[in-house]
Amino acid sequence: MPERLPSSSPVDTIHGNTQRLIHDLLHVSEVTHAISDGDFGHVQDLPGNLAMIFRAVGSKNYCTEILYFMHNLKFVWKGDGFECV
Repeated sequence: MPERLPSSSPVDTIHGNTQRLIHDLLHVSEVTHAISDGDFGHVQDLPGNLAMIFRAVGSKNYCTEILYFMHNLKFVWKGDGFECV
């Protein structure tokens, strides 16, 4: 396995954190617009990504709430017109 050579350029943590923040905010914006437009099919596709984002940053409670929401969509509210594939 080749050895990693130390990088001569300093790591730009501000740029990396800004990229992560914008990435996560784009997911939240997408959910917000899908809900306001009434696009329920699109809303069903996004909670999995949000749950992974919340779990990755250590927000276990938010992740649990989204998983609870996904469970209700697939099993509890199934006969109420919320059909998940």
